[in-house]
Amino acid sequence: MIKLSCFSDEIASALENQIRVIRELGMRYLEVRTINHHNVLSLEDSMLYAIKEACDRNGLAVTCVSTAIGKERADCAIPDLTDRLKKACHIAEMFGCRYIRVFSFFKRNIPEENAFSMSLERLYAMTGIASDQHKILVMESGKDTVGARSANALRIFRAIDSPTLRCAFDMAAFMAAGDDPFEQSLPTLAPYIEYVHVKDMRRGSPSRVPAGEGDTRIKDIVNVLKEKPLVFSLEPHLTYVGEKDGFSGEVGFKKAHAAFIKILQELGIDYE
Repeated sequence: MIKLSCFSDEIASALENQIRVIRELGMRYLEVRTINHHNVLSLEDSMLYAIKEACDRNGLAVTCVSTAIGKERADCAIPDLTDRLKKACHIAEMFGCRYIRVFSFFKRNIPEENAFSMSLERLYAMTGIASDQHKILVMESGKDTVGARSANALRIFRAIDSPTLRCAFDMAAFMAAGDDPFEQSLPTLAPYIEYVHVKDMRRGSPSRVPAGEGDTRIKDIVNVLKEKPLVFSLEPHLTYVGEKDGFSGEVGFKKAHAAFIKILQELGIDYE
């Protein structure tokens, strides 16, 4: 059985509105990324405990601390990265979850192989910290990052060679980078996939669409992955697609949720 989660800040900025919609949809899981436009890594423990208490009161559990760590140049300072990752591990422990979302660093103005080596150095350091804290880093591809294309992502996973670094498979992100998500990215990265971001798009368009309305072949991807006990997290980006976040709004999010539930029902996939 799969877990159905979501980037709750795609619904609204305020936590109470995020929770209200999640409960209306009968969902049990969410990711924490931003609350009231504040990144989760910037929040004090008192606010984090308040979020945890609100989730507990409403029967909700957090599946992932969704950071933007790794969405910076590949030559960024390692001590700053490790400090932020330690904070992310602390937050994950508070929420009782094991996943932390990261990226593979921007190549901007850095020769490709140099950027690859720098990315590995930083991911090695981050993976060591996560391993010590019994957490799993799920690496998402992202525009202009070292691992944006599935072949480069595979090089990273093979080089790091650790169960602490897994793939957060984002079919729309791979398509935006120029890969075919079903024919190319899925078979390339299948052994490393432990988390899936539900997002669809039409080829050649920067906008995102509800699951099944685009060209990523999301239904076929889900059908291949259905036997694994994965987390599928709704991240529709229907209204806004930004470098470090996205937004759908309440109406858009409900539409995206309905579209993905339809796919699960058509495939006969049970979810919680």
